[in-house]
Amino acid sequence: MERKEFMVPWEVPGQKEGETKIVQTKVILKKLTFGEQNELKDKMIMMKVKGESVSMNVSIQNMIEHGMLLAIVEAPFKKDIASIQALSVEVGELIEKENDKLNNISALKKGRSVSH
Repeated sequence: MERKEFMVPWEVPGQKEGETKIVQTKVILKKLTFGEQNELKDKMIMMKVKGESVSMNVSIQNMIEHGMLLAIVEAPFKKDIASIQALSVEVGELIEKENDKLNNISALKKGRSVSH
Protein backbone atom coordinates (compact mmCIF):
# COMPACT_ATOMS: atom_id res chain seq x y z
CA MET A 1 0.00 0.00 0.00
CA GLU A 2 1.44 3.35 -1.03
CA ARG A 3 1.90 5.86 1.79
CA LYS A 4 3.04 9.44 2.21
CA GLU A 5 4.84 10.57 5.37
CA PHE A 6 5.46 14.25 6.16
CA MET A 7 5.80 16.62 9.09
CA VAL A 8 3.34 19.27 10.32
CA PRO A 9 3.81 21.99 12.93
CA TRP A 10 1.98 20.93 16.11
CA GLU A 11 1.43 22.80 19.36
CA VAL A 12 2.37 20.87 22.51
CA PRO A 13 2.56 21.85 26.19
CA GLY A 14 5.84 23.46 27.23
CA GLN A 15 7.80 22.82 30.40
CA LYS A 16 6.18 25.70 32.29
CA GLU A 17 2.48 25.88 33.12
CA GLY A 18 0.53 27.67 30.40
CA GLU A 19 3.48 27.50 28.01
CA THR A 20 3.22 25.86 24.61
CA LYS A 21 5.74 25.17 21.90
CA ILE A 22 5.55 24.17 18.27
CA VAL A 23 7.17 20.89 17.25
CA GLN A 24 7.28 19.08 13.93
CA THR A 25 5.05 16.02 14.17
CA LYS A 26 4.64 13.14 11.73
CA VAL A 27 1.50 12.53 9.67
CA ILE A 28 1.10 9.43 7.50
CA LEU A 29 -1.48 9.22 4.70
CA LYS A 30 -2.34 6.17 2.61
CA LYS A 31 -3.42 5.78 -0.99
CA LEU A 32 -7.19 5.20 -1.05
CA THR A 33 -8.57 1.90 -2.27
CA PHE A 34 -11.25 1.73 -4.95
CA GLY A 35 -13.91 1.15 -2.27
CA GLU A 36 -12.69 4.09 -0.17
CA GLN A 37 -12.70 6.31 -3.24
CA ASN A 38 -16.32 5.31 -3.94
CA GLU A 39 -17.23 5.98 -0.30
CA LEU A 40 -15.71 9.45 -0.64
CA LYS A 41 -17.70 10.13 -3.83
CA ASP A 42 -20.86 9.09 -1.98
CA LYS A 43 -20.11 11.43 0.96
CA MET A 44 -19.50 14.45 -1.28
CA ILE A 45 -22.88 14.34 -3.09
CA MET A 46 -25.72 16.15 -1.35
CA MET A 47 -29.18 15.34 -2.74
CA LYS A 48 -32.23 17.52 -2.16
CA VAL A 49 -35.76 16.53 -3.10
CA LYS A 50 -38.30 19.30 -3.52
CA GLY A 51 -41.64 18.12 -4.80
CA GLU A 52 -40.93 16.11 -7.94
CA SER A 53 -37.52 17.63 -8.64
CA VAL A 54 -34.22 16.31 -7.36
CA SER A 55 -31.08 18.40 -7.22
CA MET A 56 -27.58 17.18 -6.52
CA ASN A 57 -24.76 19.34 -5.21
CA VAL A 58 -21.15 18.47 -4.59
CA SER A 59 -19.93 19.43 -1.12
CA ILE A 60 -16.26 20.37 -1.42
CA GLN A 61 -16.04 20.56 2.39
CA ASN A 62 -17.33 16.98 2.79
CA MET A 63 -14.97 15.79 0.08
CA ILE A 64 -11.91 17.37 1.70
CA GLU A 65 -12.74 16.35 5.28
CA HIS A 66 -13.84 12.78 4.49
CA GLY A 67 -10.93 12.36 2.08
CA MET A 68 -8.55 13.26 4.90
CA LEU A 69 -10.40 11.00 7.33
CA LEU A 70 -10.13 8.01 4.97
CA ALA A 71 -6.45 8.65 4.12
CA ILE A 72 -4.98 9.40 7.57
CA VAL A 73 -3.07 6.46 9.04
CA GLU A 74 -1.20 8.36 11.76
CA ALA A 75 -1.59 11.92 13.04
CA PRO A 76 -1.14 13.86 16.30
CA PHE A 77 -4.92 14.27 16.67
CA LYS A 78 -7.96 12.02 17.03
CA LYS A 79 -9.07 10.57 13.68
CA ASP A 80 -12.59 12.00 13.37
CA ILE A 81 -14.35 14.80 11.49
CA ALA A 82 -14.56 17.11 14.53
CA SER A 83 -10.78 16.93 15.04
CA ILE A 84 -10.13 17.58 11.35
CA GLN A 85 -12.45 20.61 11.46
CA ALA A 86 -10.61 21.90 14.55
CA LEU A 87 -7.18 21.87 12.86
CA SER A 88 -5.38 25.15 12.36
CA VAL A 89 -5.67 26.47 8.80
CA GLU A 90 -1.93 25.91 8.28
CA VAL A 91 -2.03 22.24 9.33
CA GLY A 92 -5.34 21.50 7.60
CA GLU A 93 -4.19 22.98 4.30
CA LEU A 94 -0.88 21.11 4.49
CA ILE A 95 -2.62 17.76 5.03
CA GLU A 96 -5.17 18.58 2.31
CA LYS A 97 -2.36 19.41 -0.15
CA GLU A 98 -0.42 16.20 0.58
CA ASN A 99 -3.61 14.12 0.38
CA ASP A 100 -4.40 15.66 -3.00
CA LYS A 101 -0.92 14.77 -4.27
CA LEU A 102 -1.32 11.17 -3.11
CA ASN A 103 -4.99 10.55 -3.91
CA ASN A 104 -5.73 13.16 -6.62
CA ILE A 105 -8.75 14.46 -4.69
CA SER A 106 -8.96 17.52 -6.96
CA ALA A 107 -9.95 15.22 -9.83
CA LEU A 108 -13.04 14.23 -7.84
CA LYS A 109 -13.96 17.93 -7.56
CA LYS A 110 -14.06 18.02 -11.35
CA GLY A 111 -16.09 14.81 -11.59
CA ARG A 112 -13.30 12.77 -13.14
CA SER A 113 -12.35 9.26 -12.31
CA VAL A 114 -9.21 8.81 -10.27
CA SER A 115 -6.82 6.09 -11.40
CA HIS A 116 -4.35 4.41 -9.06
